[in-house]
Amino acid sequence: MMTTLLLSYWRAQGEGEYADWMEQYYMGNVWGNWFNTAAIPGLTPSQNALESHHKVIKETCLDSLRASTSVVLNDSLPRILKHQEGQPVKLQLRHFCEGPLIGAEVEHAQLLLLNKKNFFSIKVPYTKVLTGILFNAAKFMVTSTNIHGATVNRLRAQRYLNSLIGKLPRDATVFNAQLYFLSLHHVRLAHLEKLNGLTATPKFAAAQIVAIRQKYSCDCKIFLHNGWQCSHVIAAMVLQGNIKIASMLETLPVRKSSGGQRKQKNCLAADSSDSHQFSVDVLTRDLLRHPLYPVNWTVMKEFPMAKDDINGPSHYLQGKVTSWGERHGRYYWLFKFSDLRRLQVDCNTLAELLHDAYIHGADMTGPIFFEPEPHSGEDMTEASI
Repeated sequence: MMTTLLLSYWRAQGEGEYADWMEQYYMGNVWGNWFNTAAIPGLTPSQNALESHHKVIKETCLDSLRASTSVVLNDSLPRILKHQEGQPVKLQLRHFCEGPLIGAEVEHAQLLLLNKKNFFSIKVPYTKVLTGILFNAAKFMVTSTNIHGATVNRLRAQRYLNSLIGKLPRDATVFNAQLYFLSLHHVRLAHLEKLNGLTATPKFAAAQIVAIRQKYSCDCKIFLHNGWQCSHVIAAMVLQGNIKIASMLETLPVRKSSGGQRKQKNCLAADSSDSHQFSVDVLTRDLLRHPLYPVNWTVMKEFPMAKDDINGPSHYLQGKVTSWGERHGRYYWLFKFSDLRRLQVDCNTLAELLHDAYIHGADMTGPIFFEPEPHSGEDMTEASI
């Protein structure tokens, strides 16, 4: 139905010849197999969709990166299939691999869960059994800075579900097709049983991944590429109580500092000592762009040695950024210091604390080990600056 809607619009705009070619060739049976989003186990993963100048294919199978599409189809792909045909069958081949959670997907999942308008639960009408969850696409996510944000309500959910079976509303046009039919992602739940033994670890084992795949599936591109994780599945796991955001943040790989050489600037560029990665200006820009950026980084702050003597001697304590959040359109970050003191700061303050740690020679991305947490009866200071 979506194809009919788009092709009819092109024909109405006088592009009938192009619409006929698109319908007959590009969307016909000849190219149909190239739109498979996941390859069959045992075969080389297919391209989605095949690009005429795919760098990886050409570097592997061709002598020149300027080869035409016909050369790729006629020469390189038959070689791949012939090579795979002569290889023994791998019984343990899966469309996923063991590894850590993707930091960007955890960040996106946390943004989705900050506002309940970004998801909608799908239940059976009479039994009220949960069968899936709809999540907003990135463009339409409800945040304090997104002007395209759209609430996921019952109307949008039903309209999207109807489109999956070919029922389009009468007011559907090419101008509102993205909002109506391409603005949601559907996470399906195969069962409602709790995933026992599922904990956030630096590396998810194959058994854990299989358990996730047997319960959750998503129609987004990221899930179909890596086979088991995306921001929508992670958010669904949090909503189902299978895992917690805080535990995932603790096990995420630390984003390392840039180790490359500085790029050569032109003669008119004003060089400054405050243009490096850990300068306040650069940190402020990066923190607002990616709030997950500094998680598990080292900070350093000056504290008085005696709590009641502000004007007395002071000392610097090392801390670690533990999590982040959003309140009233502003990001905030939480971190813990070596004396188990916890602080909550805004963007500018965090950038200054990270910069202080850098100029004092701290290992910004190295591990920090704290003493065990005190019992509930012991004193623990919480503050906000």
